[in-house]
Amino acid sequence: MVSLTTQIPASEWHETLEVLGRCGVTREHLREVRGNGDRLALVVGAIIGTDSAQPDSVAQARGIMGKFFFGAEEWQTYYGITVPEVPEFPWNAEVLNSPCPFVRGKKAKDTHFAFLGLSEVEGEALSLMKLNIFHPSNKQPKFFSSPDDAWYRKQPFATDVAIRLRWYLLLKSIVPGSESKTWDQQLSMLPVEYEAPTAVEEAGKDVFCYKTSRTYLNRERYARTSDTTSYGFRVDVGSCDPYRVVVDGWDDGPGPNIGVAASRKLPVEP
Repeated sequence: MVSLTTQIPASEWHETLEVLGRCGVTREHLREVRGNGDRLALVVGAIIGTDSAQPDSVAQARGIMGKFFFGAEEWQTYYGITVPEVPEFPWNAEVLNSPCPFVRGKKAKDTHFAFLGLSEVEGEALSLMKLNIFHPSNKQPKFFSSPDDAWYRKQPFATDVAIRLRWYLLLKSIVPGSESKTWDQQLSMLPVEYEAPTAVEEAGKDVFCYKTSRTYLNRERYARTSDTTSYGFRVDVGSCDPYRVVVDGWDDGPGPNIGVAASRKLPVEP
């Protein structure tokens, strides 16, 4: 990518700053854009724009969820991918502003992360392995294992199961109090409106949330998913920090740092 400093003469930079100054932009604002990934993403999205058709429901959800929202603009900003058509956001403001069923005193918007899944990226299904390839080890966030070394690189849950073109709304953390319980016990803790996500859905939440909020989710916990390995182990995702997003396997028995992930089901159309 060619540097703008070599393309734009100093006179144009001066004119641009003059215009921004007349609109109330200060030096502190520009410093904030340079140092804050969230602000930078918003500015870049506003300048570059997107060819996507944005339903009103998406704009409303973005306004409610704030930095815990990853939509078409973020696909363009962080991955250079244009989403040609964006589906309606399926959960209304009443749902997002309702009490969280997992964390007392919090609203769903405070404890959940929303993201737009794509059916394919670069002509391939967005599987866990594709997600891994998209996040190289020299950048953040990154997976614990590189694509060539990942123990799951030939596992069906990592190669065949893929994110779909739809909106997802996942609990950011594991379900509180779900550690040290069996898989069946953990499933019983999910309200009827929720289900356990797949491994790629849970991992997608982790990496997309870092992109928009610089937050590592489940830093000391693993989230059980609905996927299993070819060996019969349950797939867990978590232990996220600057060094890794870990994909692991464990049986369905209790584990002291293994809870269950939760994904809001799509509303049933009348």
